[in-house]
Amino acid sequence: MKIRTHVAILIAVVILSASAVAQQNPQADAEYLNMRYEYTLSRDGSVTMTYSHALKLYTGFAFTRQYGETFIVYNPEWQSLEVTKSTTEMADGSMVESPANAFNEVLPRFAHNITPYLHLREMVVTHTGLEPDATINLEYTVTTKPGFIPGLMDRVLLAQRSPVRTAEVVVRVPEGTPLQYQLRNYGEADPTQSKANGYDVYTWMLSDIPLVAVEDHQPSMWEFCPVLAFSTASFDDIVKHAADPASADEITAVMEQGAKAAVEDAADDIAKLSALQKYLHTHVATMGGGLAHTGYLPQTAKQTFARASGSPLDKAVLFGALCKAVGVKAIPALISDSHVGEGDPIPCLAEFTQAGVLYEGKVFDASSVQHTLADVDIDGHAYLPLQRGTSPVIYQAGRHNVVTKSDWTITGTGLLTGRTAVEAAGAPGSELNPEAFGKTAVRRLSKAGWGVKASLEDAEMRDDVTECEVKLESKSPYSANGGLVQFALPELGYIDALHVQTTSAKRTTPTNLKIAVEEEHLMTLHLPEGMKPLRLPAEVELSNSVGSVTSKFIDHISDIEIIRRISVPARVSPENYGELKALIDVWNDPQHRGFVLEVQ
Repeated sequence: MKIRTHVAILIAVVILSASAVAQQNPQADAEYLNMRYEYTLSRDGSVTMTYSHALKLYTGFAFTRQYGETFIVYNPEWQSLEVTKSTTEMADGSMVESPANAFNEVLPRFAHNITPYLHLREMVVTHTGLEPDATINLEYTVTTKPGFIPGLMDRVLLAQRSPVRTAEVVVRVPEGTPLQYQLRNYGEADPTQSKANGYDVYTWMLSDIPLVAVEDHQPSMWEFCPVLAFSTASFDDIVKHAADPASADEITAVMEQGAKAAVEDAADDIAKLSALQKYLHTHVATMGGGLAHTGYLPQTAKQTFARASGSPLDKAVLFGALCKAVGVKAIPALISDSHVGEGDPIPCLAEFTQAGVLYEGKVFDASSVQHTLADVDIDGHAYLPLQRGTSPVIYQAGRHNVVTKSDWTITGTGLLTGRTAVEAAGAPGSELNPEAFGKTAVRRLSKAGWGVKASLEDAEMRDDVTECEVKLESKSPYSANGGLVQFALPELGYIDALHVQTTSAKRTTPTNLKIAVEEEHLMTLHLPEGMKPLRLPAEVELSNSVGSVTSKFIDHISDIEIIRRISVPARVSPENYGELKALIDVWNDPQHRGFVLEVQ
């Protein structure tokens, strides 16, 4: 009886404790009671950054999966790290100091096998004494030598996957030093300015920042969450820093021979760029870590090629050098990782986390094989050509237009034959690799059912428009079940490829479809004598502030005409998610993805 009593008391205590914790912040696993960044630009050009937080844990998930460890990456050749506080205040108020073995320095996973960056280090701080209602107190300082970056610059993400009660950013610069800054996605919040010990001090205080939920097709948090960017440098300073030395684009005879061999069969500059992308992807590994860990100081093209690895910026420099060797005028460029929104970007290297080359207004990724410009999510992002006297340009991708025209026949012997023409065009520059574009169409059409075998008849690119034609032929007749045959439409367009799944839950963050899309899919299906549709879907036409969708199935007795169109933007605000959902739900409706044929 005593054991049962003790168990009952224990269960009651646990329930009451969980209830009390849930009342503090019912939607969160944890909460930042405070978060603080402090930056100082010394007169000798060195930079000191001190970060601290008090993080209260509410659930087991918070300390077993989410916040049990802190990871701090730094570059020992330029930076030093000191963890000045790592304690846990337990639920009963007692303090637990992190022991010596809670601090372990390792090679960052992204730098494994990347020869130029094997010197990078990651401090793993394991927090101890964790339990529900405990608070983690952490503070560390990173000191950076002069020359690693030009002046003082950084950007700070002020929202997290847990709520932030208060966030503070303090920036100190020598008195009279100009400081550009930009606070996005928070409204008006000018800094408090003061002077102390020969320094100009800027202080931002933000409060009650809600948690950022994980949602499908969510853009980078840098795009829609509160972000503070600041800089003492100019764009000329940045370009000079990232584009030097002058010998960066020099290559060896072996490199030139390899580049020319790679583009030997290329018919034009676009084909050459695609071939060189594939060549780089095959021969040079990419460091997946941030460019900030490298100081945006690129290797020369010869160094990157010799070491067969490099950062995205290293590879962009190499890409540009190889382009020059084969007669293509492509310029290395830095690319921002988020939509810059209103206002011009400020000269802050931390905003530019990607790199590629520019060719006639088109951006080519230096770190992947790219079959379409839609592969690079840069619509509305800024790119900075690494040429003196340049300023960042906002990339406007425009609409990605896709048109398919299918003429299919079900023969009297039950076989499915026909042709489908696919065309892609628009401001993105359409598809960059006609052969790969055609193979993608073949792969998708081969899933049309009925034992269909698809084969590519033709693929070409003309005047920024890519076209291909695919022939279809089934090898065996359909199989009727009770005199009924199911016919399903193929998935051909960009929207189908995204596999957007909607939810009835309230959306709290933007939806990112990467690029604005306008699609039209037309099909005529010829039926044999004795076959007719059992029932065709009702016609749907819907237009709202987000876009439009049309789905029509027209019975012409011996033919069925199918017309499907959809138009959606690249990004949709959470307030307009319901309208996007209405469009996508019509597009994905199983009733409009096929129909049943009756065999008489």
